[in-house]
Amino acid sequence: MESRRILMLFPKDWDRVELDHPRYRAGYRFYYEGFDLFRFPDNARLLSFDARRYVDRLARKYRGRIDGVISNNEHFGALIAAALAQRLGLPGADPAVIIAAQHKYYARCLQSRIVPGATPRFEALPYDDGITAPPQLGFPCFVKPVKATYSVLARHVESFAQLRALMDFSPLEGLILRKLVQPFDDLMRLYTPFTIGARAMIAEEILDGVQVNIDGYVHNGVINVLGVVDEVMYPGTQAFMRF
Repeated sequence: MESRRILMLFPKDWDRVELDHPRYRAGYRFYYEGFDLFRFPDNARLLSFDARRYVDRLARKYRGRIDGVISNNEHFGALIAAALAQRLGLPGADPAVIIAAQHKYYARCLQSRIVPGATPRFEALPYDDGITAPPQLGFPCFVKPVKATYSVLARHVESFAQLRALMDFSPLEGLILRKLVQPFDDLMRLYTPFTIGARAMIAEEILDGVQVNIDGYVHNGVINVLGVVDEVMYPGTQAFMRF
């Protein structure tokens, strides 16, 4: 049987180790593209990275040469893989769906229509020119970027002063933040009519309850749950990362 040719975007070290396992060698041939977002000097490529040009280049390079494209890089690998698969006519998720799922504000908009009783009150707080007014839902509230990695800048805030202090970026922090979200913004404008970009926070009302992560997938309309894991966020750790 002819091997399936699979392109893996933005692989992590363990991706290469796993996919090089002998059990895959008879049925698959893997190609790798991308860089490590969290390792220097690879991550310096963010300074000049253009997601649209990157998709164009990969489309020219791999057209007719691969059977599929995958990525488990959530930050922008999954979105670029979806865009490339669509460009090459390969199976894949709709880029617009990936964008809606990854943008916390627009994901909440969808959730509020589907399960209104399970969706907290929320609003978007764009900060291109700084956050100039407190959220209308009031304080205390929970704020986080509409597009981020891990729990960067996620925090329970008690006042407008706390919120403004959280968003008081140094010039270097502002530059890194812009470069981190620029690929998402570029592709969002290409695939959706959304007007609120990734340079925004979402404010949500405080909820009480048990916090868990549910891992699973939907196939042909059937929900398949792989596992449920407790998620414990201790006081003081909500904003454990800055740039």
